[in-house]
Amino acid sequence: MKQVSITLIALAMSFGQFHASARTITGPGTSATEDLLNETFQNVTGDPENLVTLDESQLDNPTGWTFTDAYAGPGYVVIKKGGTVTTPPVAGVSGNAAFYFEVRPWEDPTGKNPVDWENIKPHALSITNGELSTYEFDGMTTMGSYCIYDITPETRITLTASCDMQLYGVRIYYGGNKDTGGMVTSDFTKFSRESGDYYSPFDLVLTPTTGSLCYDDGKHNILVYTLDGSDPERTSTRYTGTPIHIAATTTVRTATIFGDGTIYTETPRVYNFPQPETPEIPAATYNVTVTRPGSLKSQLLDLDADEINGLVLKGKINGEDLKYLASSEGRTAKITYLDLEDVTFEYDGSVYRTEVYVPVGMGTVTTYNYYLSETNYTEHRSTSPTSQVYDCYSNNLASAFTGESNVKRVVVPKVLTSIGSGAFSGVTMATLPEGIEEIGAFAFSSCSNVNLPVSIKKIGAYAFGENLIKPEIDLPNLEYLDDGAFKGAKIVKFNFNDKLKHLGKEAFAGTMIEEAVFTSPVDTIPESLFSGCKFLTKVDITGNVKVIGSQAFYMSNNIETFLIPQTVESVGVDAIPDYLLPAPENGIVYIGKAAYKRTENLTECTIKEGTVSITDGLFRGSDLAKITLPASLKTIGNGVFAWTKLTSTPDMPGVTRIEDDAFEYCSELGRVTIPEQVEYVGYAFRGCDALWNLTYNAIDAECPYGVSPRDLERIVIGDKVRRLPRGIYTNNTNVTEVILPASVEILEPMVFAGCSNLEYVRLSDNITTISELAFERCYALSDIHWPAKLTTVGRSAFDHCTSLTTISLSEGMEKVDSYAFGYCSNVTTLYIASSITEIVQGAFAFDNRDRSTVITATATEPQDYEWEWYYIGNPTVKVPAASIERYKSHPKWAYCENIIPIEEISAPVETSSTSFDSGIDEDTDLSDTVIGDVYVTVGEEDGYDPTDGSITLNSTMDEEYIDAIGDMAPGQSDLANRFNGLVVMVNAGTGTITINCLTLGENRLSVKIGTAEPEVYTRDSKGDITVDYSVTEPTYVYIYGTSASATPARVRAKAPAQSGNCIKIYSVGVDPTTVGIDGVGEDKVNESEIIGIYNLNGAKVSNPATPGIYIVRRADGTTAKIAIQ
Repeated sequence: MKQVSITLIALAMSFGQFHASARTITGPGTSATEDLLNETFQNVTGDPENLVTLDESQLDNPTGWTFTDAYAGPGYVVIKKGGTVTTPPVAGVSGNAAFYFEVRPWEDPTGKNPVDWENIKPHALSITNGELSTYEFDGMTTMGSYCIYDITPETRITLTASCDMQLYGVRIYYGGNKDTGGMVTSDFTKFSRESGDYYSPFDLVLTPTTGSLCYDDGKHNILVYTLDGSDPERTSTRYTGTPIHIAATTTVRTATIFGDGTIYTETPRVYNFPQPETPEIPAATYNVTVTRPGSLKSQLLDLDADEINGLVLKGKINGEDLKYLASSEGRTAKITYLDLEDVTFEYDGSVYRTEVYVPVGMGTVTTYNYYLSETNYTEHRSTSPTSQVYDCYSNNLASAFTGESNVKRVVVPKVLTSIGSGAFSGVTMATLPEGIEEIGAFAFSSCSNVNLPVSIKKIGAYAFGENLIKPEIDLPNLEYLDDGAFKGAKIVKFNFNDKLKHLGKEAFAGTMIEEAVFTSPVDTIPESLFSGCKFLTKVDITGNVKVIGSQAFYMSNNIETFLIPQTVESVGVDAIPDYLLPAPENGIVYIGKAAYKRTENLTECTIKEGTVSITDGLFRGSDLAKITLPASLKTIGNGVFAWTKLTSTPDMPGVTRIEDDAFEYCSELGRVTIPEQVEYVGYAFRGCDALWNLTYNAIDAECPYGVSPRDLERIVIGDKVRRLPRGIYTNNTNVTEVILPASVEILEPMVFAGCSNLEYVRLSDNITTISELAFERCYALSDIHWPAKLTTVGRSAFDHCTSLTTISLSEGMEKVDSYAFGYCSNVTTLYIASSITEIVQGAFAFDNRDRSTVITATATEPQDYEWEWYYIGNPTVKVPAASIERYKSHPKWAYCENIIPIEEISAPVETSSTSFDSGIDEDTDLSDTVIGDVYVTVGEEDGYDPTDGSITLNSTMDEEYIDAIGDMAPGQSDLANRFNGLVVMVNAGTGTITINCLTLGENRLSVKIGTAEPEVYTRDSKGDITVDYSVTEPTYVYIYGTSASATPARVRAKAPAQSGNCIKIYSVGVDPTTVGIDGVGEDKVNESEIIGIYNLNGAKVSNPATPGIYIVRRADGTTAKIAIQ
């Protein structure tokens, strides 16, 4: 007695449909003799607006039913929520069968009982005298099928409605047999000898896979059909692993699983390997030597032959000759055989083929012109908005003999080393010369008979199709095998060499290959590589494989030996048949370093250390509420945690990729944290409606679809983030103020788009890029710090920011993109750096014609900007004083009638003092003006106090903004929009600056000389603060307020200043006299009295270590020179 072990192929169910009239419920295995119960309800009549209790006499099978809360509808039964329908007992039933029904939520036409679509739950099923598969049926779905096991004539099934529902049909039936066509055809599995009509008795050992109709309960009910030469005899058994005895008189070759868990054995299926098609060389074949390129047509016309069916060509041909050969017109119309072995080419650049693709309906017409050329390249051009042309220059006969040619057998020119894409896609037999190294995509897609020279190194995508018959392929030099290269081909054996560097997806899908044994030179077994290989029995792959793509071995269910290396780090969905999997560990199946499959509904899980990836959808739809991830994990696959019960993202200490839909529709997910090391975040949080808190720490992650799916209440940006991702704040109406960390350099597209209530954004001066649509439709945005290092503002970046008043584009920018500031209708101030050379159409289409706009342009030569002055209200243009006339006469600037000089300051050459007690009042514009020798630029919370004649500074500046200012000059840079305070200029040399002032509360007076470190002063009562300077060139001195508070203030603070915290400045004087020198040599003053040490350039030095002369300032206001030896 022999035992044969097989694996049964699971089959997807083909659900039947119901029809309103004369309907029969059709489904898997349906036939008149197989139905045990078939109720369509098609004779039920009723008014859906005036429901009446169901009259059971209207049923097709009126006896034995039990209904509760059931009503008659037109051709259906309405079961109210909580109501039930119970089937009648079925006489004669035994063993295993299937239960099938069709329902849908009932929509009350009166509108009194609307469907609660958001809260529909699965319907409940129960059974008496039997067992029901545990597959849960969603109340939204219209059809459901279940396995029913060990049933008897007393078996009844009850359906309880989870919502008001319409019931259209109920059916109980056996699985299909050989006489019925309702069952979807399945792949077959061989389990007996290869030949002979009758066999010796044997025991059949079945190894069912999960994946049949009852995939979720892991139970398999096997109905074995034995064939005795007539109709099959049904025997029903619950398969327990005990061998099933097959009698000697039984003819058994293949088996098929049906949707209800049954198996059907067919009559013998003997497979005869086909022979490749070999078109004969026709009798009317002629030898022709081309006398000169371009003469082929005339030579064939002169040929003394009634009909030409074949040609053996020699000599040199050009594009015109090739076009004539491939056209199948005139004398070439009946040529089926073409021998081009001794042909050479004159690459004259002429067109040998034109292909035009015209879409159905509206669309783009695409034309491909193929030119005979010495080199291969493609040029693209648009001839109109709906017409595209590709000029393809080729030396490898690309697309020459396609399906439109009548040539069916060809000998390829031996001069070729590569064959272009689609070159011989219409032929059925080809002879290739030794020396061919590359075969292009679809080159022989219809060919069944072709020799493959050992010189081949590369085979393109789908180069050979299902017609190819090649029992054995040996290509020792093959390096690159593209997608689908041999898909569906009749290949039994493929000798994998150690030079193969690339395997494309589907390369061997659907072939007859029996073994895949090789040492992989690549790290990826791609998607569907061996899917549907019914004859594949041995897989033995060694090497450094890291990735097994989805469905790599899908539906290859006869594999007996399966060996892959433990280096595997990632496994795609359905990559490996279930029966080949190792035992699960705590409910998880691991393949190498990948968590591949879940075998139970887990609420908590710990992924084991060493795991690198989690396969797509692993926990999708489970009750998972807690997950612990190891530091080794690098990738969270697509949909891994989708529809789970997580309330926050788990710690992800090593994760670098979070794929699309990883956490989609996690209805309880409230907190998300993206770690620093993450490099990619897909559209991972779609439908997470409970999400309110996002902590984003990824330093430089790519987020092509955006991170945040909705209005979050709290977003925290980590202090190392360099790239602020696309859409992180998009359409968030909760956010009103954002302070970004100094680390941020790039704002990705749409990052703040649609934040209609956003008023203030603190941008770091390190930001270089504000991408397209970054602040589009931020209607309330009025206060923004323009980064000093900004170089790029993308298309429509600030489009419709209707509250924005000031735009400042820093030095270093070269281009302002289209509609970057379109429809910013409240803008009154625009600063354009001298480095900007291009303004794209619409960039400053403010549409603020009811306002006055001040434009400052610092370039000494007027640029050819594409101004659209009609969008800019009443412009006043400030330019360098020496350039006024050039701007007025320039055609791109002449529209503006009011061109005035930029206000600048100069250094006094003798003692001077500027007092603020006269000449100005509280209405004076102090945002960008010069008073005496002092440049003044203060914000809205600052201004002039006429009661004591002081300029009052309520606003303060912090260290970050001061550092970014460097040594910016009034009139030559946009200091007015970056600095809040007063500026004076001093000449080279030494001297004293005297500031008559008063400091109140926590505010302090800071003085920065050029780029030196600022000094901080307080003055409790009105009086002078004296600042000494020593500089080697003309230098700007910046006077401003800072705060003693730990909380950094911002420039142009909109919030009212705290009462009592301010600086009042009454006058500023400069005395360019030499500072007295004393104490040269050893300084006798106690070191604790020295409050500042400076080099001779005026820069402060904290702890001078280099010998030399330094200036010290003491607490009593005196200064001295000291020597450090």
